[in-house]
Amino acid sequence: MNVTVEAAFTVIGSIGLQGIRLCNPTFGETIVVTGLGLIGLLTAQLLLANGLPRRGWYKHSLYAPGFYTGYGVKTLPGIREAIEQRDFKEAQEQINAAAAAINKLADFLKL
Repeated sequence: MNVTVEAAFTVIGSIGLQGIRLCNPTFGETIVVTGLGLIGLLTAQLLLANGLPRRGWYKHSLYAPGFYTGYGVKTLPGIREAIEQRDFKEAQEQINAAAAAINKLADFLKL
């Protein structure tokens, strides 16, 4: 079996995301990620408190199953799907949300 490093980290990261999804954190709520080490901590920095448009349960800002395409992965899903639907107000909101998540990760990495 030839498994790439990227595939391995995707699986490990998805384990952390599943735990966070089951927790269903809300805006302003503090969560603690244990047992996942650095990947779990990095994942937590990239979550959107309100989730993605039309699927608030999915919190990751950088990738998600496509809303309109089934389970095919979309990168920057909130932004891409808003642009594809020509909803530029939502696209700007999602750009701001993704940028805030990335900046949160950058601040975390400075520690």
